[in-house]
Amino acid sequence: MNKREFRYVAARELRVTQTDKGKLLSGYAAVYNSRSCDLGGFTEQIAPGAFTRCLASSPDISCLHEHDPRQGLLGRTTSGTLRVKSDDTGLIFECDLPATTLGNDVAVSVDRGDLAGCSFGFYCRMDNWSKDQDGNPIRTVVDADVFDVTVTSMPAYEATNVSLRSKMFPDGIPAARAAANANGCECLCPECVAGDCEDCSDDDCNDPECRCQQQRCDRLLAAVLERRRLRWS
Repeated sequence: MNKREFRYVAARELRVTQTDKGKLLSGYAAVYNSRSCDLGGFTEQIAPGAFTRCLASSPDISCLHEHDPRQGLLGRTTSGTLRVKSDDTGLIFECDLPATTLGNDVAVSVDRGDLAGCSFGFYCRMDNWSKDQDGNPIRTVVDADVFDVTVTSMPAYEATNVSLRSKMFPDGIPAARAAANANGCECLCPECVAGDCEDCSDDDCNDPECRCQQQRCDRLLAAVLERRRLRWS
């Protein structure tokens, strides 16, 4: 539950407007009740109110470009240059862009459509696991601490692969992810997530806690013995 996670979404109302104080960047970093694509054996959605507790505590949230603080901050809640709130749609933010090279570059890139995505970094404090009508696992984040919002060029929920998983879970798959598996392993195939390691569909699974390899060997041995029995009967 204390692992850093990142989620990337398609730009929603992401825009830069000119105000009396300078350029204002605004948009939704997260949208409620919006199912993701396959994130490695499960899909995910953010429940309305998931950020209520966090936002009530006036958290220190940074606005970044590509989640990279080394480039410099675009804004910060503790300084008042970033405002983050929750509405009926999702997690919305407003950032007073600085008159810096980074701030100007971000404004131009958003106007051009080069930066066409948003993202947020969070710690999940509580989630629920369920299944859809087809039996596929769904993770619903119901309580989370936000630590950054970012503008990004990354496509929304790019194809699931090791690279994406490392970006989404830089500190490793959260403990809740493994807890969803009744057998305690962290294999990411849908069968293992559902607790059916004996039917594991990941042929390259090497999780020491997963029983899939032994089960496959047992099934193979049983099939060989059955063929021999039929041959000599």
